Amino acid sequence: MSGPAPAGAELLAATVDAGSAYFESEGRVLLGRGVHRAWEVPQADLRAGWDEAGAVLRELAHRGRRAVAFVALPFERDQPARVHVPASLSWQDPDGSGTGPPPGPAPGPGADGLDVGRWEIRLAQSPRSWCDAVRAVGARIAAGEADKVVLARQIAVHREAPFAPAPVLCRLRARFPAGHLFSLHGLVGASPELLVGRAGPELFATPLAGTIARSSDPVSDELARARLLRSAKLRAEHRLLREEVLATLARHCAELSVPPEPVVVSTPTVHHLASPVRGPLRPGAPSLLAIAADLHPTPAVCGLPRKAAYEIVRELEERGRGLYGGAVGWVDASGDGRFAVAIRCVELAGDRAVVHVGNGIVAGSDPGDELAETRAKIQGLLEAVVVP
Repeated sequence: MSGPAPAGAELLAATVDAGSAYFESEGRVLLGRGVHRAWEVPQADLRAGWDEAGAVLRELAHRGRRAVAFVALPFERDQPARVHVPASLSWQDPDGSGTGPPPGPAPGPGADGLDVGRWEIRLAQSPRSWCDAVRAVGARIAAGEADKVVLARQIAVHREAPFAPAPVLCRLRARFPAGHLFSLHGLVGASPELLVGRAGPELFATPLAGTIARSSDPVSDELARARLLRSAKLRAEHRLLREEVLATLARHCAELSVPPEPVVVSTPTVHHLASPVRGPLRPGAPSLLAIAADLHPTPAVCGLPRKAAYEIVRELEERGRGLYGGAVGWVDASGDGRFAVAIRCVELAGDRAVVHVGNGIVAGSDPGDELAETRAKIQGLLEAVVVP
C-alpha cells in the first residue's frame, strides 16, 4: 500500500485536468502534462514497447530532463497498450523534494459537484440479472470449466454538467489515502492493489483477493476482520491468486520473500487478504513493462485458469471493460516504476461517470453475499462522484 503523501501532493492532484496523467503511490507523485511522444503497442509485444519507451526516456535523461512513460493496459488483451511520455513532468518524491505545482486550470462552474442540477444513476445490469450471472458462473465452475471467475458490475452516473477529473481524484484521495491514485485517459481511481513495481534490482507486488465489508462499529469491524482471516472460502480465493502471482514472479526473480499466511489490508469500506511479495530480479529479466503484461490480467480481476475465466467474462458481461480491470502505471529511464491494478475507479466522459467494481466468484459463492460486497465497494466510489 502507499505511504504518506509528501507535502504538495494535494496541490498537484488539484491541478489534474482531462489532458493530464497522474500517479501517486508509496509517497511519490507524478503529474505529466501534454505529449512528447505517444504510441500504441500490442499487449503481446510489450518487450518492443519498452525498447521504444526506454530509448525516448534515455534520450531525455541525456538532456538532463527527468521523464517517465505513463502506460495503460486495457483489460481486453486484443486492445493495445497506450504509452505516452508527457511534454512536461511535475513530481514530489517521498523525501518531500520535487517541483512545485504547475499552473493548472481552476475547476469550472459545477466541476466540484455542486449546483449541477439533476443527477441520474443507471444500473448497467439489474441486481437480479447480475445474481443470475453469478449463478451461471457457479454452474460453469461446478462443471470444471474454471476455478474462479471475476464478474464486474457497472453503474453510470449522469448529471447536467461535465465531470472534471481533479475533484473526483481529490475526493478519492481523501477517502482512500493509502491507495495507489491515478488519473489517466479518463480513468480516475484509488486502487488498493499494486500489480508490480521495480526499484533497482528488486521486484515487488501486493496481490489482494478475499474481501469483507467493514462496519462503522469498532467491535463489529474487528469481528468482520476475524471472519475474513478464518473464512475457508475467502482464503481459498486468495490462495488461487497468490499461487498464480508467485508462479509468474518466480520466472523473473532468483528468490521470493512472502509471508507464510495472508495479512489484512484495510480501506475505509472493506478488508482485503493480501500477500506482499518481493525478490531480486534474475540476470537478463525482461522489463517491468513486460512483467506487468505477464501478470495481467491477474486472477483478482479475471479468474483462473486465466484463459478460461477470461472467455467466460467476455461471454457473460454485457459491456467491454476498457481500462477497468487492466493496469495503469509508469516507468522511468532506469526501468524502475509502479503498476496498479485498475480497480476502485471511475471512468469519466463528459457528463457521464461509470463506476466499476468486481467480485471473484468461486465454488460455493452465494449471489446475495456477492451482491452485498459489490454494494460496499460501490458506495465509496459513488461518494467521490455524487456530491449533495
